[in-house]
Amino acid sequence: MSLTSPNHNTEVPRGRILFVASRKADYLQDLTYAGLATLLGEAAIDVFPPHWPYFKERRVPWGRKVLYPKSMGYRGAAGRPAIRNQAAARTRLRKNSYALVVLAACKPDALRTFAELADEINCPWIFIDGGDRAEIGGDFERIGGGEILSLFNDLRSRKPPALIFKRELEAPREADGIYPLPFSIHSGLVPFLPWTNEKKYRVSFWAEAGSPIRRKVYSYIKDKYDCTANGSAAGQVARQYSLAGDHYYHALNRSELSLSFRGGGWDTMRYWEIPAAGTLMISDKPSIVIPNNFTDRKHVVFCNNDASDLLHSIDYFLAHPEEARQIAEAGQRHLFAHHTHINRAEYLLETLTTQLGLRFRRDQTL
Repeated sequence: MSLTSPNHNTEVPRGRILFVASRKADYLQDLTYAGLATLLGEAAIDVFPPHWPYFKERRVPWGRKVLYPKSMGYRGAAGRPAIRNQAAARTRLRKNSYALVVLAACKPDALRTFAELADEINCPWIFIDGGDRAEIGGDFERIGGGEILSLFNDLRSRKPPALIFKRELEAPREADGIYPLPFSIHSGLVPFLPWTNEKKYRVSFWAEAGSPIRRKVYSYIKDKYDCTANGSAAGQVARQYSLAGDHYYHALNRSELSLSFRGGGWDTMRYWEIPAAGTLMISDKPSIVIPNNFTDRKHVVFCNNDASDLLHSIDYFLAHPEEARQIAEAGQRHLFAHHTHINRAEYLLETLTTQLGLRFRRDQTL
């Protein structure tokens, strides 16, 4: 199965999408909206509650309000949301204005909003689960506790979603209507940086030490290479990162190699950011379903998931820069061919067509 749609020109009948969003930072929600809005046009998607990055004009795309400065979320235009209150959302649902409703995040605030509207929904709905946990809806409990998880399970039981798209999907579950949807890169926000021989850093690993494997990796690279000097050390906090936006990608690009290891979930933004920057990535291999994933020693370098061979891999590729360049360039090509926000949205729309018979097209008559 491919996350890259083979047909970019599928005809689509009329219909709108109600996108029930979290007002919190949520990478998969933002990437999904960005892809759908690009393919279908913002007018085809009603977002409720209004999510500030989708509507408020930001002259500087990497503003301070972005909690994670390397987020690939949507940079909204200077528009106004079509739905500003729940009464308006209910009215449109009663009028059957939507062909699809999307619960766009595994966040308690999005679920509460969705639950308040659920009795008015008379069309298919889908769930975008971008949470860290492997269980469907697991982050509802992780973030909101057992009461929120019970709300989700009750809703899922009495009004089942037509499809579920899951970031941390450990095994194929298409027979259950569950499909993989990992993170991606917003290709409209990422600068395309070819490989450069003018390197500033040897080994970079800019990440919070929030998981056992990351803490182990930091212990391995402590006081080695130039890690301490370039800030690749434990104790980093996302909100205090000194590198943001384009500066971050240029820093990755000027690293001889960069590391990515799982955090709260297997899928991390860093797993996509490093190849996008045209740099060799050494990573653990995510134990989740990623169609069109990178191939070891062709697009990236996978080490053992306990990182026991990490230092050997680092030393080898620092000593073989031409081989590192070839892999990094192939990885960058592969990423922009298969793992952008547009690829993910094409895949989602294609799945809606094949599984539910729903078709959407840009600039449809509403």
